[in-house]
Amino acid sequence: MSKVNSSDSLARAISLLEIKREEELHDLKSQFQITYESLKPMNVLKNTWKEITESPSIKTGISGTAVGIASGYIAKNILFGFTKNPIKKLAGIAIQALVTNLAANNSGNIIQSARQLINLVSSKISHSKKDFSESEIND
Repeated sequence: MSKVNSSDSLARAISLLEIKREEELHDLKSQFQITYESLKPMNVLKNTWKEITESPSIKTGISGTAVGIASGYIAKNILFGFTKNPIKKLAGIAIQALVTNLAANNSGNIIQSARQLINLVSSKISHSKKDFSESEIND
């Protein structure tokens, strides 16, 4: 009797292992498909772009760098213009690098100040339009 039980339990264990093997094979195939899809060049680009556009630290870094570069370029052109003098060119490059670094490190303050300035100008413009339209009505 114990032989029958042993062979029955062995057969059940084998069938359970075969079922487990089939499930793991199915999981492995689906994971392979997911990996294959994620490694396609277009999907890699899409995922990278999505990460870049959704990351607040990268957005802040890009805007800070853009503010820095623009500020440095403007400062160089205001102070030295377009010159052929090599000494002035070197001084312009040094000033541009200095202003770029300072502006990039303080970009948050610069952006906030620019927003305040834009809001102030837009409110003045809208206020002057109201005054102008009211003066036309009164005339």
